[in-house]
Amino acid sequence: MILPEPSDATRPFWDAAVQKRLLLRHCPRCGSWLHPQLLFCGCGEWRLEWHEASGEARLLSHTVARRMPVPALQGEVPFTVLLVRTREGPQLVSSLPGDGHALRCGMPMRVAFDPPVEGVALVRFIPAERVGTGDGMR
Repeated sequence: MILPEPSDATRPFWDAAVQKRLLLRHCPRCGSWLHPQLLFCGCGEWRLEWHEASGEARLLSHTVARRMPVPALQGEVPFTVLLVRTREGPQLVSSLPGDGHALRCGMPMRVAFDPPVEGVALVRFIPAERVGTGDGMR
């Protein structure tokens, strides 16, 4: 497994994930919601705020990774890579362990969090109908 390395700029996102909360950047000037890694808004605003997001999303696309040239991830295959659009607007990449998930583009998804490893909790999206089952989490 490869864990992200939070930077000063993204630490609030990762700290919130450990608390099972999804934070996204928000622009106080124009009201846009932004990806956690963006440091400024398209309107030119640099003073972005962190706001709690709904955790709701729609699946835009998905694919299954069956081979992995990266040694640290070879034991993780197969896994399903997801692209979701949050209700607030930003698109996020996520994954689910394994393959064979009953997924369809446009389906409702909901945020879920892996248990923290080395102080980092991975943010995942799972089909909304599976919320509460623990299915899809490590």
